[in-house]
Amino acid sequence: FFSEQPPAHPMPLKPKGKSKKVTEAESRADAMVHSEQPTRPAKKRKSKVSATEAPTETMVSTRPKKKRKLAVRDEDVETDSSESSDDASILDEAEAELREEGLLPKKLHRRQAKKAQRDYERAKHNLDLTRKVFLGRCPPNMTNSHIYEHFKSLKDCVEHVFWPSSTQKGVEQEAGNTKRWCLVTFKSTSLAMQAAAMKPPVIDGEMLMMRWKGYDDPEKRKPGQKIAQMLRKRDELDKEEKGQWQRLWKEGNLVEPAQWTEAQLKAQPFKKDFSDCIKQQEVGQEELEEFIRSHKVDFPEGCPPPVRTFDEVDFGEAVNKIVTKKFDKPYPIQSLAWPILLRGRDCIGIAQTGSGKTLAYALPSLVHIRDQIRPTADEGPIVLILAPTRELILQITEVMKRYQLAAGIRVTEVYGGQGVNANRLTQAQNIACGLDVICGTPGRTIDFVESGVLTLKRVSFLVIDEADEMLEMGFLDQVAALALQTRPDRQTVMFTATWVKDIEDLAQRFLKDPLKITVGDNQGAVMANTDVEQRVIFVDAFKDKLELLTETLKNVRAKSNSCRTLVFVGQKYLVDTVAKEVAKRFPKCVSHLHGDLMQQTREWYVEQFKSHPKGILVATDLAARGLDIKELQCVINFTMPKYIDQYVHRIGRTGRAGTKGQAVSFFNRFANRDCGLAKDLIACIKSAGQTPPDELFQFIG
Repeated sequence: FFSEQPPAHPMPLKPKGKSKKVTEAESRADAMVHSEQPTRPAKKRKSKVSATEAPTETMVSTRPKKKRKLAVRDEDVETDSSESSDDASILDEAEAELREEGLLPKKLHRRQAKKAQRDYERAKHNLDLTRKVFLGRCPPNMTNSHIYEHFKSLKDCVEHVFWPSSTQKGVEQEAGNTKRWCLVTFKSTSLAMQAAAMKPPVIDGEMLMMRWKGYDDPEKRKPGQKIAQMLRKRDELDKEEKGQWQRLWKEGNLVEPAQWTEAQLKAQPFKKDFSDCIKQQEVGQEELEEFIRSHKVDFPEGCPPPVRTFDEVDFGEAVNKIVTKKFDKPYPIQSLAWPILLRGRDCIGIAQTGSGKTLAYALPSLVHIRDQIRPTADEGPIVLILAPTRELILQITEVMKRYQLAAGIRVTEVYGGQGVNANRLTQAQNIACGLDVICGTPGRTIDFVESGVLTLKRVSFLVIDEADEMLEMGFLDQVAALALQTRPDRQTVMFTATWVKDIEDLAQRFLKDPLKITVGDNQGAVMANTDVEQRVIFVDAFKDKLELLTETLKNVRAKSNSCRTLVFVGQKYLVDTVAKEVAKRFPKCVSHLHGDLMQQTREWYVEQFKSHPKGILVATDLAARGLDIKELQCVINFTMPKYIDQYVHRIGRTGRAGTKGQAVSFFNRFANRDCGLAKDLIACIKSAGQTPPDELFQFIG
């Protein structure tokens, strides 16, 4: 905490001196001088007189004498001036009447008049501003050829390049190098906006500053002004009825559905079928049956056969190189999803966490973007990815940005919470720069659509990830409101770890004739990761858990040098207690995570956990989704979850991307919640091809 600034010291007051006493002769002489020079003001003199003492004649008065006003004689005033004053008053009255009738604009205050004049001068050059892009921090050796080369992808778009002279303000001297700026005028406003959305040029290892001058137009509100206007509207709703805007926001009623006509859709067509990107080899019946049996997958009739290698799909030469360097072959969910999505069909994917679902929709979306015209800064994205938590959004964005340079796309993320990166204004400025893909939580995305910062009319590829969690957290109405902002003929993808009737109803509402693919042998609500070894340890009291936790951590740490462990605790107040007990035995490697911590603090703890090879993270279910940590060896359920799907997502933090993991659960024999979970827990262990302990069957019924 920083101390407040000390108050400024008051200026020392000038000490008041005593008034000067003069003789009667001196006072008469002074009076004669004043009478001879009536226009000269008298010098102010201070006198100190006590409250009880009456002033004497020998004291000079401290009250300054007023200047004598010069009288104007009637004969000195000409008659023409009086006539002109009458004409002026008549003109003022006529102008006042015209202003009242609306035939003349209202008379503005001096400041308002100056502002109106500035706005008028800007409006005269409105066309030029929207066609100009500002380039700053230009090195001395930069020429027009660098600019033409950088914007050559827009095909002869530059009309003129203006460089300031050395005497103008635009030139700065820094360490002997001349830092210049220039204005690039394009042939159209659309070209200028596309150019400003590109990555700034890099010359001599230094990235230039680039900005579209159209934002200087007073008629175009900047993102901060739009957000401020939205907040004022919400305050007005709260004045009418307390909590009204929160209710409307949660229901998704703060935004109106986008209206589309058949003529508009036909005028802006887009391609969904990219069958030419699939170079699939013929698959024999025996090979297909072996694939289904080994990966425990299920897909309906009419579904295209799965791809087995990266050579069978073409996501672009640069993208394919990045993918093949990291992965040897596609995961089952990817093998099934890619042929469906590249043929333009809607898809429902059901798979366990950590099975590669993100790449299953991310890579086809890159092909979808590549075929379309690059959106300008005010047209919004082409791909919208919705996820329930900020942690999952950050994970998805990280995956998409791996291919950002190779695919030539612009990706940004929007989510709520605390911290610098979660600030509305920062995120709005990123949106205003132009983007192709936006990954966001439903609530924050609704905010930007309501304020006008974000438009979704160009979205033709919609992804709803973790749909079951969306349902649990009450985001269904907001997801529906956002889906109604996009094109009705869009391609929609939905992925989920569980499949229940409510999710099925959600799919029928948003998807058109989808193909449902499933990875796992359980076609019901829960499917556990087969790469995770599940163990159940029975306890009788809370103190037994602490002793077992220490013993389990010692065993895990003894197996390998890289043995990160995630400990799940049900209540926030227990997180600090358990973390302190663990830190006593394993100092300098324990961190904690729960919802009461600030976003920046949470991110710092997660980074510390990722960087420590033997780190221990004690967390609530906040870390059950969207947390992708490499080499996470073990997950410990210190407190059993309330529902079985929470259990699936907890243990899904380990055993990701084909690696092996371990899950240890402390089952309290005398806890009603643990006993009520026994039946589902048995089914979950069996779904992974493992044998549940015999004692667990005693708690059924």
